[in-house]
Amino acid sequence: MPFVHPLIFWLGLGAASVPIIIHLLNRRRFRTRPWAAMQFLLDSLRKNRRRLKMEELILLALRCLVIGMLALAVGRFTGCSAMEKLPFGGTESETTVFILDDSNSMGQSAGAGSLFASATADLGEQLRAQPASTKVAILSTSDARAPANPPEPKVVTDVRSVMSHFGNRRLSDTRAEYVAALKAAKAIFADAPGPKRLYIQGDFRRRDLADPDRADELRRLFAELRKLEVKIVAADYGIEAKNNITIEQVALGKGNSGYEGLVVAGVPFRVRVTVRNNSPIEARDVEVKLLPERNQEFFAIAAAEPMGSIALGSSKSCEFSVTCNRPGAAVLKAELPKDELFGDNVAYLALDVRRAVRALVVDDRRADREAAESYFLRAALQPGGQETYGCRVELVTSRELDDSALDDCDLVVLLNVANFPETTGADGRIYCRQVEDLERYVRSGGGLAIFTGGRIENEKTFYNRYLYADGAGLCPYKIDRQEGSEKEREKYFRMKLADDPDARSARGDLMRFMRIGETDVIGLVRVYAFTRAAVPESPATSAARQRPEKLPIVLARFSDPDGSPAIVYRPFGTGKVLMYYTAADNRWTNWPIAMESNLFVTAMNDMVRFLAKPQEAGLNGLAGEPFDLKVPRSLRGADARLEGLGEQVAEGGQHWEQIGEHLRYESPLRAQGYAISFKRLGRDAGAVFFARSGDPGEGELTPGGRAALDAAIAGQYEYVRRQADGQGQVLYGKPAKEYWTWALLAMLVFLAMETYLAQKFGHYT
Repeated sequence: MPFVHPLIFWLGLGAASVPIIIHLLNRRRFRTRPWAAMQFLLDSLRKNRRRLKMEELILLALRCLVIGMLALAVGRFTGCSAMEKLPFGGTESETTVFILDDSNSMGQSAGAGSLFASATADLGEQLRAQPASTKVAILSTSDARAPANPPEPKVVTDVRSVMSHFGNRRLSDTRAEYVAALKAAKAIFADAPGPKRLYIQGDFRRRDLADPDRADELRRLFAELRKLEVKIVAADYGIEAKNNITIEQVALGKGNSGYEGLVVAGVPFRVRVTVRNNSPIEARDVEVKLLPERNQEFFAIAAAEPMGSIALGSSKSCEFSVTCNRPGAAVLKAELPKDELFGDNVAYLALDVRRAVRALVVDDRRADREAAESYFLRAALQPGGQETYGCRVELVTSRELDDSALDDCDLVVLLNVANFPETTGADGRIYCRQVEDLERYVRSGGGLAIFTGGRIENEKTFYNRYLYADGAGLCPYKIDRQEGSEKEREKYFRMKLADDPDARSARGDLMRFMRIGETDVIGLVRVYAFTRAAVPESPATSAARQRPEKLPIVLARFSDPDGSPAIVYRPFGTGKVLMYYTAADNRWTNWPIAMESNLFVTAMNDMVRFLAKPQEAGLNGLAGEPFDLKVPRSLRGADARLEGLGEQVAEGGQHWEQIGEHLRYESPLRAQGYAISFKRLGRDAGAVFFARSGDPGEGELTPGGRAALDAAIAGQYEYVRRQADGQGQVLYGKPAKEYWTWALLAMLVFLAMETYLAQKFGHYT
């Protein structure tokens, strides 16, 4: 109804009938009495009766119009769409854009509902208050694609359906993307005629407005909106947290019996859950649950130690011991008890459970058991040919090493490999394809162990050219010469662990059994021959000077006068390289066969755990991030379908792009576990599981308030503080165009006309 106070208008309209009633009552007051003296006068009046009735009707109409205009003025008439075309109607059609914050933090409890429920209720009231000609567009902060495809503003004719859409909307698992929403709003306002108005409804968390990476962009966008003469209204729903704890991370932990970043069937591994206290008080008796999303019978999960109390603003972790008794894909879910923001109380961890760690061992003499370098290594890692220790050894020669072999292994071991075949490219460049394949493999997270031996002595040039590559290759140092002799066994060297802080930090659990107390047990091993490394005096002399964080770290040294490196660790990309400057057989050392051979078994299994390639990092991430999968060789060419383990994925979310061996999902993904099912010829070919968790930063509920908004907008705007209980009235609204001043002016005009005509007609003296 086009009135601010419709009841007053209807009462005033009823009062317009008062002059008519008075007129009728006055007519009934007089009785006709015949009087001879009046007959002449009546004859004269009969001649003017038609004129007198017309005068009375004109005056009566003017009196009714005076009261009607007074009713319009007091009822505050707001007009209708047709009036906007009149000269005094004022303006063109207005364009209004609403930005609604639907991030996870808007699920915070407030009164009987949530902040988002209050915001959507206010949105409905605002839509109902808009004049009929106003064009409206509604944006949400979760739509990161808004700048590319902003909605077309249109007149809202069915508020109920619009509110049904937003009222039933599930909150996003991501943070509020104000930058994206403002870019979309700017695109809408750029071509819009007439007045423009922007309403922003959100909790305006400090982390959303004061983020250094976004603050400058926000100020720039608000400045551009002001240049477009957009009036900005910010409705703040943010309230302080009372009781909120958040799962910051669920990740594979480091356990003595498990592999770092890798899960093997039947081998216990640890899952670390980190919880942050975002409450203003200490959180006590925090309980964390860990359970599988599917196939619970395959998992044995031991309860974690109680987390106890967490100080305000602090984080604390607990670890669960988990065993999965079958290989395959799986998803674990960590849960906290429900509090005022439930959306940050759940997080997920996807697992790729291996049947065994696959160690690809390159040995050119594998067929000769007496001379094979791999004999003792295979016995240590896979005794009796069984995968007892959770490791499977696959033997290949240097010529059999290729991308297909590297695809399916978790680490590579080179045993006294003299060289790889060289290739001449189309451009005349001579290169070694296998070495380049190894570099790609290690750089992407793979592990490589290199044992030297007598065959390398004559191939030092190959190693130094391709594997050292002036410090940019896989080998930590250049190969110098062989020291000692396998034939002179009365002369030998010992090994000693390096004691500098870098070495102790890098070793971790790699050599935890190589020292007992203050004694280096590894020093009991006799080394008859080793390969001397040419250590540069300064790393600035090599290509490694470009990447100081990639410099080699010596973990153990020989007992020769120079303290030559015996075991060296080299980070390479996201992978690891371990260089052993002696052989893995019984000719250069008695390590595999002496009484200390148990140390060899332990050391080699620890080496596998240290180097084994972790599961793909992309299996786990935050909601909204794309998923890029390097499809396993066995599943390439099969049809893929995405399924949600909790909430099903709509058909519209089945968007992926297959580029070579990679399958990439670009659609925004919610927080839950997912399965990519592969089918070939209508039959199940396998599945890959992955998971996305909500942004843990959404648990930081500290409001930015007026100060943060002032800094972000950096200009004139209207600030409205929403009531914290969620039950308050609508606190802001578009002031509709009112016509009460015109009605009051019309009333004065009609009143003047009535007075003038009444005097002229002789009704007033």
